[in-house]
Amino acid sequence: MTLRIGTVAIAAGLLLSLVASESQAADLEALVQQLTALNKAAVAAYSDGDFPKAKKQLMQAIALGKKDPELLTHPLMARTYLHLGVLFVDGFEDRKAGVKNFVKAIQIRSDIEVTEVLATKTVKAAFEEASAQVGASGETAAVPALAMPDTSGASEKPPKEDKASRAAAAREEKAAREAAAKEEKEAAKTAAAEKKRADAESKQQEKQSQAEKDKLMKELAQAGGNEAKERAAREKLQTQHAEKEALLADAKALLQQVQKDSKEAEKQALAEKDKLVKELAQVRDSEAKERAAKEKLQGEKAEKEKLLAEAKAAILQLQKEKAEKEKLLADTGGREKKEREAKEKLEKEKQASDAREKERKAQADSEKAEKDKLAAGPELPSHFSQAIYCAVPDEAEAGAELYVHCAAQPNVKAKEISFYYRPSGGIAYNAVALELSKKGWHAAVIPSSKVTGKSLQYYVEARNDRGAVAAANGKANSPNIMTLKPATGRGRKSK
Repeated sequence: MTLRIGTVAIAAGLLLSLVASESQAADLEALVQQLTALNKAAVAAYSDGDFPKAKKQLMQAIALGKKDPELLTHPLMARTYLHLGVLFVDGFEDRKAGVKNFVKAIQIRSDIEVTEVLATKTVKAAFEEASAQVGASGETAAVPALAMPDTSGASEKPPKEDKASRAAAAREEKAAREAAAKEEKEAAKTAAAEKKRADAESKQQEKQSQAEKDKLMKELAQAGGNEAKERAAREKLQTQHAEKEALLADAKALLQQVQKDSKEAEKQALAEKDKLVKELAQVRDSEAKERAAKEKLQGEKAEKEKLLAEAKAAILQLQKEKAEKEKLLADTGGREKKEREAKEKLEKEKQASDAREKERKAQADSEKAEKDKLAAGPELPSHFSQAIYCAVPDEAEAGAELYVHCAAQPNVKAKEISFYYRPSGGIAYNAVALELSKKGWHAAVIPSSKVTGKSLQYYVEARNDRGAVAAANGKANSPNIMTLKPATGRGRKSK
């Protein structure tokens, strides 16, 4: 009964563990979905230039991820810290905070990389700094360990047969002790009764002797000093006294015999007890031997049944292998035909794949040539009136790459030209350093992900070798404005 209750308890514990595990898995899946939605919304807000909103959503995602220990090392948490790092570096221009969040992302996933859409030069530099910090410190993500519940059963009980034998032996030993005690009690009772009877007889004889003595004395007194009577009385008294002494001696001897018999009975009872204990030990030893023999027979039977089962399993396996070999031989012809057909099909697919790859490469070369042409820009004018002249269109397509070409007059002595831009409604400007092209322009390309909204605000600054602003085209508080028309789907997307 106890074993059945323990089995039911273990089964109930396992069922509860399974239900709890399934519930935890469902909760984790719900949290992952919420984290994914918050990250998507944050990236969209970042692309629109709404940096505070993006930060709020990413901080909500981090707080949500800390509710479950399993999410602390989840790839999605690493991606959340990565997005927060990009927001601080390029959005709020807080490189220190950005590097800190990049370090957290790398500690969770050492193989994480910045998405190419977000990988500006400043972001890449900050991410490389964070990677160097993690590599120098040797930190790794902590993975919490899980624990399992104790389902051990109750302690093993002694065998039923051994318990019954011990109970029977205890009952026999108790009966033997009770019998010995009863015999000892009866012997003591008999001795006490004999002693009481002897004492009563002695008192009765003394009383009778005294009465006779009194009678004799009375007779002697009545005889008036008759010497013969006195002598006879005295002799009679002496005889009675001798008889009394003999009776007392007999009583003492009887008492001694009773005491001796009592000791003999006690000794015999002890001998009987020792005999019973010895017989009980022999019975226990016999039962132990019978139990060992029974267990040995059961073990031998189980071993024989195991060997028989293994032999049957081996026979079944041999039969199965034989059937498989026969089937293999029967299917050999059909398989060879299928292999030839599969080979021919693979060859055709390879030819089609090579043709598609050739077409894709030609298209890529065409797109590259067009992109190189746009990157090179128009011919540099021989002279222009502005201190800084930019070949930038007044209207461009939203969601397409924007090529910027600027040049400064020689008297400006510009060592570096920077292009500052932000989408409409944005707070901070994004900055990109223009690089000298083969045609003499200072050029750069603005990623399509940054060309969003209805307009793009920008200004250009040229700095001399001392780092001072030597000339500008527009200002931060009064920038140039480029109208952005809705995307037609034909614009160039940055990868």
